[in-house]
Amino acid sequence: MGHEVAPICRSGEEAIREIFDKRPDCILMDYFLEDDTNGRDIMLKVQKQLQTPVIFITGQPLHIIRFETKEIKHSTCMSKPFFYHDLKKAIENVTRQTCR
Repeated sequence: MGHEVAPICRSGEEAIREIFDKRPDCILMDYFLEDDTNGRDIMLKVQKQLQTPVIFITGQPLHIIRFETKEIKHSTCMSKPFFYHDLKKAIENVTRQTCR
């Protein structure tokens, strides 16, 4: 797809640090991290300062994660496993939202 990929973060603190350090154009985030932090809480902190779009990846039912993340701007959710073309389309959609 031609995107630069940042390091994989295993904890919420590490993810927040990397996001503020790297300032990515888009975030691909597993909804549940290894330290029991969730992507919603991370993005609520991040979006106080940055409007970075995010794609939440989850093995949970999508309707639950969509409900939990409804206040996160410029976001979408995808189920695991997913296909390359679905990820590409999701990236295009969330990054287009921030350009409006």
